[in-house]
Amino acid sequence: MKKIFLIAMGGTISTTGTAGSLLPSLQGEEILRRSEVAEWLVSRDIATEVINFTKVNSPNLMPQQIVDLAALLNERLPEEDVLGAVITHGTSTMEETAFLLDILVDAKKPVTMTGSMRSSSSPWADGPSNLHDSIRVLADPACPPNVLLVFNGLIHFGRYIHKANSSNLSPFTSQDQGLAGDIYEDHIRWFSRALITRHVAFSGTLTASAAIIPYYMGADGRYIDYAAASGEKGIVVEGVGLGNLNAAYHDAIRRAVAQGLTVVDTTRCDCGPVMPVYANKGGAATIKESGAYLSSLSSAKARLILLLHLNGAIRQDELEEWLG
Repeated sequence: MKKIFLIAMGGTISTTGTAGSLLPSLQGEEILRRSEVAEWLVSRDIATEVINFTKVNSPNLMPQQIVDLAALLNERLPEEDVLGAVITHGTSTMEETAFLLDILVDAKKPVTMTGSMRSSSSPWADGPSNLHDSIRVLADPACPPNVLLVFNGLIHFGRYIHKANSSNLSPFTSQDQGLAGDIYEDHIRWFSRALITRHVAFSGTLTASAAIIPYYMGADGRYIDYAAASGEKGIVVEGVGLGNLNAAYHDAIRRAVAQGLTVVDTTRCDCGPVMPVYANKGGAATIKESGAYLSSLSSAKARLILLLHLNGAIRQDELEEWLG
């Protein structure tokens, strides 16, 4: 008999109540029961081990918890009878968890993530079907050994997902990269081969921290200065367009770099690269010359790479490549 892990982490899929009173309340066993997938699993001789990892709405998760989850997956997934793991998770920070797990988990077995946009108390709850699909995708012989998001009939590579809508039943996009596959009834279509990704070995404690500071029209550099003075070891600046800022941000970034902080410049655009094109003071070309790194990752994902670097998992000479 093969086995899958169901790792419950809270989120809307675990909530009960009505609008204004929703709270995570269901353990993984109840979430699994409501999906009515038990008969399907039995018919394929697949057992389920539930791990109730945490039970919170995902804005309350911390990066250290995801590091600990990755360590658990690296320990348990290589067991001979294990097919992979399904993770139920809140949608708000799912893209950060999926991205970090994709970097830290190197078990060569699939991990699917899912959740819901409607609570378990809703008469039209989407959680049961999402979980049912996630388990079927995980058990599919063609499922690649990657971190995947399965949601509303779509399969995304976890590395690329972005929550683009706050309330739609299909809130995620894969931005420029495209879908991994889709699901209709009992049919799973795969559009892409397994994603070849790099991994880092890290299971320690995240002690050094980094901040995200957005740019907006007319912004000055006071918050960059404050972050440097408050003990942050790194800063991700969310620029505009191709990563452009103004002269005040340019000067503040130079001051931060001179104090030994690692600074990364990203863009608030959902798609497209950050490139050193504009040479005016604050243009991405001058930001790069100031000693900052440029990254086409979202600010949230760039911060996770920066955290791994600041805590010793990614070397200085590798950082630019990781930031992409």
